[in-house]
Amino acid sequence: LNLLCDVILEADSGAEVQAHKMVLAACSPYFYAMFTSFEERDQKRIKLQGVDYAALELLVDYVYTAEVHVTEENVQVLLPAANLLQLTDVRDACCDFLQAQLHPSNCLGIRAFADLHGCLELLSHADSYIEQHFSEVVEGEEFLTLAPQQ
Repeated sequence: LNLLCDVILEADSGAEVQAHKMVLAACSPYFYAMFTSFEERDQKRIKLQGVDYAALELLVDYVYTAEVHVTEENVQVLLPAANLLQLTDVRDACCDFLQAQLHPSNCLGIRAFADLHGCLELLSHADSYIEQHFSEVVEGEEFLTLAPQQ
């Protein structure tokens, strides 16, 4: 994988992942713009602000393999990073995963997460779920922690 790499992507933690600009640009409009139009096109090291290392590793693996394994442990760092890097298939996989996880105990949190990250379809599904299961939702801890205006 590291053969002839021409860019080092640095996560927030300072941890690094090596990659090929051409491969990244082919899969992501974000990287395409970065490597064709911005000053980063001539840089060997790119600091990605707001990107978790675990998510960065998964996303670079996805770019090379077209496979990503979304889990409860990684979805909260993977979705924002996929959103930022414009890897829409990964973002959609995260949203599908969260939609499948909707439950009265977590639907308000998933709804807030969807709203924060602009996942409109997931937001709509969460709203519908909340309406359909409202009597169960109001009994949960998430509901009790809501501010009055929410």
